[in-house]
Amino acid sequence: DDFDGDYLAVFDKNYQKNFLSGHENGIVSNWSRNYLRIYAYDTIKVCGTFVCKIREETRETSSVSVKVGAQVFKLEGKDGNFKISEEMAYALKNAPSGDTKIKVMFEGQGIEVVNDIGKHTVSAWQKVYQDARTVAKS
Repeated sequence: DDFDGDYLAVFDKNYQKNFLSGHENGIVSNWSRNYLRIYAYDTIKVCGTFVCKIREETRETSSVSVKVGAQVFKLEGKDGNFKISEEMAYALKNAPSGDTKIKVMFEGQGIEVVNDIGKHTVSAWQKVYQDARTVAKS
């Protein structure tokens, strides 16, 4: 990153593509030690008489819920950026493979989308959050 320098992160992309229409939509997330950056995108093929163009649109997220095993973490953020607590980092580090979901709410739309988190992303969390420690409850 030009401003933050090098940092360890894992990218997760969950998408659907219609090969006939050329339309693709999905959710992209960047899981770093302290922050989650997430947005949705659509690419639409628009054809005129002689030329086809790809139109890309992105949507920012206003809230995210992450389900890790039986725990649900509700994150509030701005412009698709969310702080990851130490408790959540510890849960991500120890996440069971195949049992993690994310629910995203889009800014100004009231639409929720639920996606599975890829098993390779879940296993990469062990490295990204390797220094996470359990938080003592008072």
